[in-house]
Amino acid sequence: MGLVDDILKDHLLPLFEGFELAPIVDGNSSPPDQLLTGRVELHSERVTGSVGVCGSLATIEGTAPFGGIDPRDWVGELANLAAGRLKYGALSLAQLRLKQSTPEVIGGEGLPAAGNATRVIKLRGDGGTLRVWLELDGLEDISALGPMASSTRVRAMPAGQSLFFD
Repeated sequence: MGLVDDILKDHLLPLFEGFELAPIVDGNSSPPDQLLTGRVELHSERVTGSVGVCGSLATIEGTAPFGGIDPRDWVGELANLAAGRLKYGALSLAQLRLKQSTPEVIGGEGLPAAGNATRVIKLRGDGGTLRVWLELDGLEDISALGPMASSTRVRAMPAGQSLFFD
């Protein structure tokens, strides 16, 4: 398992608690449902790309933490959270400092579910199926770094934890 897979497993997948990995049988195609996609660009001196979250309108609404959230706002926030998790993983595992854009949201029928993704993760939950994808150029540079020795890793709070005052 490479560095990107470690970042996805350890930092991105916990964001989608309650979903389980599902096999991707149909490549990049998506059903002709009304889909929403949230996308955030990522870049550094070595890497450019994006992370996205795609799902049907009903699935996106079903993943919201409470009712009344606009599904476009929520899919954008999911993409933003995914980008933050990936940034943290890249920093803590490879000392790679990524910057991110503000989320873009598109909606429509028959949208591509993953673009030219480096990795696509299909997640199935009670409310439906999501696709989370990561598209990176310069991946060979980041993979060549490999996981760092624990003594050189950046010390930071784990994802989802906070320390206000000690």
